[in-house]
Amino acid sequence: MNIQIILHQLLTLFLLMGTGFMLFRIGWMPPDFNRALTRLLIHVAMPLLIFDSVLKLEQRAPLSTVLLVLSAALSLYLILPLFGWLVSRALFVPKAQRGLYIYMTTFSNVGFMGFPLISALLSPEAVFYTALFNLIFNLSSFSYGILLIRSSQRDSSAEKKESPRLSLLLSPGILLSLLAMIWYFAALPFPAPAADVVGYLGGLTTPLAMLLTGASIASMKFKDMVRDFRMYPFLLLKQIALPLCLYPLFRFFIRDELVLNVSLIMLSLPVANSAVLFSIEYRADEALAARGVFLTTLFSIATIPIVVFLCL
Repeated sequence: MNIQIILHQLLTLFLLMGTGFMLFRIGWMPPDFNRALTRLLIHVAMPLLIFDSVLKLEQRAPLSTVLLVLSAALSLYLILPLFGWLVSRALFVPKAQRGLYIYMTTFSNVGFMGFPLISALLSPEAVFYTALFNLIFNLSSFSYGILLIRSSQRDSSAEKKESPRLSLLLSPGILLSLLAMIWYFAALPFPAPAADVVGYLGGLTTPLAMLLTGASIASMKFKDMVRDFRMYPFLLLKQIALPLCLYPLFRFFIRDELVLNVSLIMLSLPVANSAVLFSIEYRADEALAARGVFLTTLFSIATIPIVVFLCL
């Protein structure tokens, strides 16, 4: 494994988080500003990033291979919430935090860490498979992923503890995910200037998301960050036990080695930064989400090589 790729991505993530940390501390990223910025990310930048990932694909795989990858991704995002529920019960997670723990177990940092790792460790074809995984990731995250976060809302008042609405299924994230899949299969042309705009706005997602994660960390006390002792067994369960348990199951059903290896790396990644964004937007425990992103990302320097070494 090329450990330099992991180090490079981790350093970039932590520098971005550190910048957000400092901007919060000097008052340039106050809570109201962060909430507005989160709304921009969730409803504009992230959905456009999904569509941009399809526009930039330079190859088309056979339909049978595409269906295999999509089936593997769908299976993954159906199994992981069950594992997340088991983890939350095993760790005696309070009921108010279970939805967020299930979200953090299910959704990993495919976009920022998944693509460069796959590119370095596997083939260009595997990068394309990762893009297909990313489509299912986003479709799942913007649907039942948001429902999980909403179940962990801090304020149980009628005003803020909203029940799921049909409009959730018409969110920009879901609509752009579906449009991206249609666009992929139809292989339609797209005007170059409009594609540039989609790329520029979608490209805001990672830097702004990590700035917001750093700002959330800055709002916490250091002792609260490191004394969340439930987070450490969660780390081991999510980033070592989970991939090691599911890899034999996937190997039994998936005969294509490349698809199998992509699935394994998807399982090994740290918590997605969307956990923080959705927690801010839907008033869940953003401090817990920020701890999850920060600590799983930090420890992934050790856990990813361990998993890859044991399985590949």
